[in-house]
Amino acid sequence: MKSMNNNALCFTGHRPQKLPYGFDEENELCIRLKARLTAEIEIKIECGVNTFLCGMALGTDIWCGEIVLKLKEQFPIIQLIACIPHTGQEKSWNDDYKERYARLLDSADHSIVLYDHYVRGCMQKRNRYMVDNAAHMIAVYNGSAGGTQTTVEYAKRKGLDIIILDPNRMMRSHIKSIISQN
Repeated sequence: MKSMNNNALCFTGHRPQKLPYGFDEENELCIRLKARLTAEIEIKIECGVNTFLCGMALGTDIWCGEIVLKLKEQFPIIQLIACIPHTGQEKSWNDDYKERYARLLDSADHSIVLYDHYVRGCMQKRNRYMVDNAAHMIAVYNGSAGGTQTTVEYAKRKGLDIIILDPNRMMRSHIKSIISQN
């Protein structure tokens, strides 16, 4: 059951509250995660992926969207599609994330808004939309229950090619490396 667009990739991942470093993007582990995301996205581009579906949520989604826009300077053929569950998704966010959201939305090649206001289940519908329109996925997922888990499981059932980056495992390997150096 492959998805329609073999050249499309969607992102899913945790919001900062579920990540070991929270909102601290200057944390070495967050910097390493973003570098790994960049490398994985570049590999996918080199393998023919040219369309990236971004759910525009706090944390992973925003970071991946920003990475795609940065890579677009090097690979102008790629497209960023902003997949918005409802108008006003960002209204309760802090000013920094609101600005990043607006920049990302302004720079996206296309945007899709599923609902003109919040409705129960709109986030899940957005996630299913992205999976249904992609053949590949990059997930920042630590194994915990929630929307990311549901999306990854749905993508597995749909047969997507999935890369899972576990931020907790990355943290454990970082700690082991520090200990072995001492």
